[in-house]
Amino acid sequence: MANAQQPTAPFPWTLNADQTLVTIGPIEKPAVLNGATVEVTAQWFGYIRSLLRPPVPTDPMLAASLPVLAHFVVAARTPDPPVETGCQILVRSEHFGWFVLPLNADGCTDLVRKLVEKPPR
Repeated sequence: MANAQQPTAPFPWTLNADQTLVTIGPIEKPAVLNGATVEVTAQWFGYIRSLLRPPVPTDPMLAASLPVLAHFVVAARTPDPPVETGCQILVRSEHFGWFVLPLNADGCTDLVRKLVEKPPR
């Protein structure tokens, strides 16, 4: 497979032909990273993982690991209720920084329904 890297990657990388392995490098000198660069690098590793086979399981119980979320914030888009206008759920991982889950009004309504309804047995 041709190298799918973007020009802004903080390191050189290539995938093998069947997309089961990634090669990082060659790296000419030791990498010295600050917090922001580590976050960008972690996002690039996430992007590369999304290209590898087997794909990330759609069932979270089949995932190789489940990073712990340490904190979350629900940010309304307007002063109106999120079930009318939508919202963003911002979650902070203990290890990977912040993620955002944008929800439109229907997504907010669905989330509320799933949180208050009794699950099927």
